[in-house]
Amino acid sequence: MAMRVRAETWIYNRHLLALEFIDNGFGTFRLTFWAPELLSAIESEKFTIFDNKQATQRLKFKAGYENNEITISIPVKDITFDEDGANMKAKFNILIYVYYDYKKIDKKEETRDLVLSKEELLKKDTLDLTVPYSPPQKGKYYFDVIVKDLISTSSYRNLIQHKF
Repeated sequence: MAMRVRAETWIYNRHLLALEFIDNGFGTFRLTFWAPELLSAIESEKFTIFDNKQATQRLKFKAGYENNEITISIPVKDITFDEDGANMKAKFNILIYVYYDYKKIDKKEETRDLVLSKEELLKKDTLDLTVPYSPPQKGKYYFDVIVKDLISTSSYRNLIQHKF
């Protein structure tokens, strides 16, 4: 005889984690499996404090290709800065996968530290970054550009294409 069981699944996209809870029959749910990733997720979130603005604020950027460079334009309002006296600091990890004929042919990774005075920052709407890239041959290329704000841990991905 088949027994009917109530279950509930929680999905955490940020941590690529799914948790399944089963009703024990008395209206109390129990976690069915303690995934090792759950402890990592708890640890990473332990010291993260969000207010309403931070929870809705996500890093976004526009990417393109011109003059043998991949261009990345990030709105200043989406960046988390550390204040250091009269300067504002930002730190990014840039990861770019290059595809030719739908096959991954290259990977570039860089960390960028930016330091701007408060006056300079107030004059800017965007921060513009470039990563040099010259293709080995002519054809249609795809660039999978991933930028992570290392201060807030917010990240964003943008796919661009360019024909050489």
